[in-house]
Amino acid sequence: MKTAHRRDATSVQLFAGLSETESSALLARATQRVARAGTVLFRQGEPASALFLLRNGRVKFVRSNADGQEAVLRWLSPGDCFGIGSLVADPWCYFGTAQAVGEVRVYRWDARTIRAAAVRHPELARNALGIILQTFKEFSDRHIALLSASAERRLARTLTSLGATSGRIMPTGVEIDITNRDLGSLADVGLYTVSRQLRHWARHGHLVKHRQRILVRRPEALLGA
Repeated sequence: MKTAHRRDATSVQLFAGLSETESSALLARATQRVARAGTVLFRQGEPASALFLLRNGRVKFVRSNADGQEAVLRWLSPGDCFGIGSLVADPWCYFGTAQAVGEVRVYRWDARTIRAAAVRHPELARNALGIILQTFKEFSDRHIALLSASAERRLARTLTSLGATSGRIMPTGVEIDITNRDLGSLADVGLYTVSRQLRHWARHGHLVKHRQRILVRRPEALLGA
């Protein structure tokens, strides 16, 4: 277990500036959970009662409007943490829903535990602020792309980014598990346009489309579209 903790702590942004011993001790205070595909780890509107760190698998973070329509805000990969509102002394409510994509393993700290850790290690609060600012920049970039980039360009950038952060390296390319609907939501592109553009790229051999899975064979060709 100590070896696993050491490996998990090496690339976690939340632990930047902490020693290996301190990071491993924090992981030891967390509870671990394995969740099946589709499991909801927390729901939008619930009190932010825990902080999560993704160890294995992928989690999608979605937000619903008043009509129940969902938009995917982020696609989380191993090393990402979520539920940062739990670090606030008077916790916020979760502003989105976190759902497992495939089987996942997560670390979980209840709010009292992680806030006490932040008092002992101010680096945690500083790193959490950095994560929030980085997320804000991502959303700002998406907003600017809506105004300045074509739907095809946004889709290409989203696919290549997903391939780099959560794709599987295969002999013939990079494989990404995602539905057309989730891909379109992340790229801020309509479902019809997603389907049409994927078919276009498939006809030219740039990718292979399977059910809920895309094999990107020529990412440079997508970006050149």
